[in-house]
Amino acid sequence: MRTTQGAVFQSLRAIKGFLDEHADKLITVLASGAHKRFEEIINALDAHAADRTGSFIERRSLTQR
Repeated sequence: MRTTQGAVFQSLRAIKGFLDEHADKLITVLASGAHKRFEEIINALDAHAADRTGSFIERRSLTQR
């Protein structure tokens, strides 16, 4: 993942952590459709990053063979 993309993704994860940490004070925010969509986006990005990492490792392994 590129440095800028990685930094943005880390920022999104930090926001998620903040929302989770302060869930008791942000009940209306966490109940909103926007929060649900935000969670979906974070999960999709996590899955994509894991897929890309797995593909990179597999390519490197095949190259070494």
